[in-house]
Amino acid sequence: MRKLLQLATLFLLAGASTAHAQITSPGKLVAPPPRPPQISDGPAEDNLQWLWPYTKDPDAEVVLALRDEVRFKEMLRRNFTMQQTFWGANPNLAEAISQFLTRYGHITTRDNRYITIDGCVRTFCPAAGLLWFDLGSLHPQIVFVGVNWSPTGHTVNQPASSYDLWLFSNHPFTPSTVPEQLVKSIAEWQKYLRSRGRIVPHIGHAIMVDADNRPNFILPELLGANGIPAQAAVRPEDGAPDEPKP
Repeated sequence: MRKLLQLATLFLLAGASTAHAQITSPGKLVAPPPRPPQISDGPAEDNLQWLWPYTKDPDAEVVLALRDEVRFKEMLRRNFTMQQTFWGANPNLAEAISQFLTRYGHITTRDNRYITIDGCVRTFCPAAGLLWFDLGSLHPQIVFVGVNWSPTGHTVNQPASSYDLWLFSNHPFTPSTVPEQLVKSIAEWQKYLRSRGRIVPHIGHAIMVDADNRPNFILPELLGANGIPAQAAVRPEDGAPDEPKP
């Protein structure tokens, strides 16, 4: 009996030591404060600490500078290898994401862990995008949300226009496992668009595309969309394209 008790005590001590080791490694649980890019907790390709300096200023010019950053382009190419069919004839998703961040860029952060970058296509702002990062692990999750006007029934200058929402993630999830913080970010994005007088789209269809390019339809409300009334662009130039849509 004494030997059994001794063994049980050893197992408890070992478990406590393991738990303590996990708790004392916050850098592996929650994204640490901004640090020099050369410091990495994991594989080089997963180290996105270099993003933090860009979050100090949410100005659109900063977003454009980030979009042209070599590491940013490489990050998109590495994490978004799926093909897209919602914008133009080029199926390259990484290039489409860059186009969706070329105007009205805005960067936000939350809890020293989540980063969101938004914008729209320079020549057609009814096509807008949100890039969402969860840096709370050694292998960060990156999600792109692309919203594009559906040319049926109404023009882009009418609140009743319908839009399609396309979602891509480097770490796929199912409709039942959508990250809660992503849902919050999409809902807050729509509120931000309203506050800036930009188009608040009514999402008619939401499509999650998996790693094998299979589309999966999901209720837009499960992604945080349609939580506030739709709104046409306050400024005419934000609703009408400067040149024909691709």
